[in-house]
Amino acid sequence: MALEFTKFFPAAVLLIAIIASLASAQYNLPSVPALFILGDGTVDAGTNTYVNSTYQASVSPYGETFFGHAAGRFTNGRTLADFLAQSLGLPLVPPFVQPLGDHRHGANFASAGSGRLDSTGASRGVVSFKKQLQQLSSVMAVFKWRGKSNAETMLSESVFVISTGADDIANYIAQPSMKIPEQQFVQSLIATYKSGIETLYNHGARKIVVVELGPVGCFPQSKLAASRSSQGFRRFDCLEAANTLAKDVNTGLDDLAKTLSSQLTGIQLIVLKPYDLLMSTIRVPRASVGFVNSVDACCGAGPFNAAESCADSYTQRTSEYQPFLCPNPATYMFFDAAHFSEAAYLMMFKNFWHGDQSIATPFNLKDLFAGNAVPFPPLPPRFT
Repeated sequence: MALEFTKFFPAAVLLIAIIASLASAQYNLPSVPALFILGDGTVDAGTNTYVNSTYQASVSPYGETFFGHAAGRFTNGRTLADFLAQSLGLPLVPPFVQPLGDHRHGANFASAGSGRLDSTGASRGVVSFKKQLQQLSSVMAVFKWRGKSNAETMLSESVFVISTGADDIANYIAQPSMKIPEQQFVQSLIATYKSGIETLYNHGARKIVVVELGPVGCFPQSKLAASRSSQGFRRFDCLEAANTLAKDVNTGLDDLAKTLSSQLTGIQLIVLKPYDLLMSTIRVPRASVGFVNSVDACCGAGPFNAAESCADSYTQRTSEYQPFLCPNPATYMFFDAAHFSEAAYLMMFKNFWHGDQSIATPFNLKDLFAGNAVPFPPLPPRFT
């Protein structure tokens, strides 16, 4: 026994030394100083709670799974932005408009219901993407006023995330009388992406992450709209006109990213591509990763639980529809008619972190942060 221990002891010491060395190396890497988030309800951290918007997630059951109460997020828990912040060891980034918000580690400007175009969501009092960029500019000015050199270093090492566009498509589809030609519509969205990315770059951003669109036509609200306009619409069908537009916008974004990456010195422009992952999961709910329903919203009322919003179904009870809340949101792809569940966001985030170029290009988030301390990296995704 003593001889066996003597043989084992050097190996154990070596293993401990290797682990300690790896931990020390991770500890000595620079941290990502801040996150700046722009976009829509996929990353909104509560902006709409603090502005005069009719589009709200300030009531239960929003937020219940993780926060235990409504937290201004249009899901039952965390968003993509929250998972990124936690992985990097940062506090959850507060809304820019939150009174007394601590913005030392960044700010969240995202507003659910907004889009790339100023007209998207305007009637609901949301914060447009243009306004979000103006708000970000004011934050950048404060950082630089406190010390330009330090600010430039901090901003170049920070991460800027843009996730928006689905509401533009939903708005375009819903208002046929106001339509411009589809190609012109797509080009107008790409033009706003271009100006937005260039604005961030001019402020000193060098790490920019853009999230492309998912299959917007398969969202419960799109299914409801399609079922009302087409007698032949089946439960598992999608609104293909919306999906086609989403794919066209994504193609334009791919081309734009390649162009800007070659033109803007020092930029690391990462494009995250959830469309195929989400479509495959929606078509086959993939029980192996926990989903059993990829058609209906977990919270809402009426067909697809999309005829009334999750919030309205509980705060404005109607006699027409009975409010519905699924017993386990983690088994649903969608939490409300237009937004994913926390479990779906986590599935996406894991794939964005570990995935190949089919889902993150030119490289994934893990490679983007290879030179930074990452205290809590996500586990690899489970595949079917």
